[in-house]
Amino acid sequence: MTGPGSSGEAAPLVGGGSEGGGPPSRQAASFLGGETGREASSGDSQVGSGGPLVGGGFEGGRPPSGEAGGRPPSVLWLIGMMGAGKTTIGAKVAAEVGVPFFDTDQMVVDMSGMSIERLWSEHGEPGFRSLERRAVERVPDSDCVVAAGGGTVLDPASRDRITRSEMVLWLKCSVTELSRRLGSKARPLLGDDVKVSLEQILDERASVYEEMATHMLNTDRLSVERAVMRAVRIWTA
Repeated sequence: MTGPGSSGEAAPLVGGGSEGGGPPSRQAASFLGGETGREASSGDSQVGSGGPLVGGGFEGGRPPSGEAGGRPPSVLWLIGMMGAGKTTIGAKVAAEVGVPFFDTDQMVVDMSGMSIERLWSEHGEPGFRSLERRAVERVPDSDCVVAAGGGTVLDPASRDRITRSEMVLWLKCSVTELSRRLGSKARPLLGDDVKVSLEQILDERASVYEEMATHMLNTDRLSVERAVMRAVRIWTA
């Protein structure tokens, strides 16, 4: 991994952080509801009256540009709210397909030499977003999976870079479920009332996620294993 202030291509991760927090839980199944969580119904695979989850994107999202035939497009970007499962699912999808995995939050930590909490405290959101933009720029253009921080989509340059990819998968999750997963974890953007803060953040970002995504996966009631299986199927369809 490149050090603070250095240039060059980032090194892949085998785990990674999450927006505004530490590394993801090693108990991946419990993080996303556990192996006993029921599989999502067909209704969970659609946005409004959109099309099927696997293959073809969804109503409101941009059309995928990759070619079918079993080989994944060059880069799979995962976008969505903090707590949606981007790092946990992304690392496992990358391992399953056999490509490197990158997490923009962890890349920011590595570049700055600070925790995300300290970075926000000392440099504020502008300082964090600037490093985040550099992290997005350093992601290779071929054969990898990338977990983008939840607010990465707010930066025009980062948004443009992500949407140049053939496949952008929005990991969608309800505020109720996000609140359950995040609990009392300290995050720079979350105030004393986690649920109210999440509702406000999602209101700001949901339309951007939808506009950028080629596909959507609802992770509310999926175990990690099921979510990974479905993400791989979407990517390789």
